[in-house]
Amino acid sequence: MDFTIQEIEKIKSDMGRLIAALEAHSGMTSNPVEKAIFFTWDFVNRTLSMVNSLDPTKHDAQTKELFSDIIGRNTLAKLLINDTTGKTAVMMGRDPQDPVDFGAEVISAANEL
Repeated sequence: MDFTIQEIEKIKSDMGRLIAALEAHSGMTSNPVEKAIFFTWDFVNRTLSMVNSLDPTKHDAQTKELFSDIIGRNTLAKLLINDTTGKTAVMMGRDPQDPVDFGAEVISAANEL
């Protein structure tokens, strides 16, 4: 999958906004921390570290594969955050009848990915 420097910068910006929204979520400051919020934050942060490791001047097969993985991980994060079926809750060890409330700011930021 080909990419441009501008696409990488937009991804970094969008992910930064999502990370900030997750960090501001009340679930990150509660005691104990809401696991679903923390695990999502961790997943997005690890994905951002992958973005930061990209060399935008290289377009070899390995770099293209890494970029494709980043797009896939961002798509998964967006799906998990927007889930209304309870599947995210189950993945996080919660009751599917008790869905994760990511809040409007996190959802808005995720939808920019």
